[in-house]
Amino acid sequence: MASKALDVYMKLSAPGYLKLVLQPLILEIITSKKSCEVDPNRMEDKADDMPKNWKNLLHFCEMAFDAITNSATECPK
Repeated sequence: MASKALDVYMKLSAPGYLKLVLQPLILEIITSKKSCEVDPNRMEDKADDMPKNWKNLLHFCEMAFDAITNSATECPK
């Protein structure tokens, strides 16, 4: 019963938190138009773009991790 209540609480409170924390980053990713594709089968120019795409992907992952870890005060209680 307690796990059901916690599940319902998280479904109600988490969307606002996630929007607050991740929306600015998601908008930045979209507007930057930087490719993060690292699957060679989906890339047009594999040799030239792969290192740059890995760098872009890692940068955005680090930004997401930082946004989440720095938002402890905003986390639903």
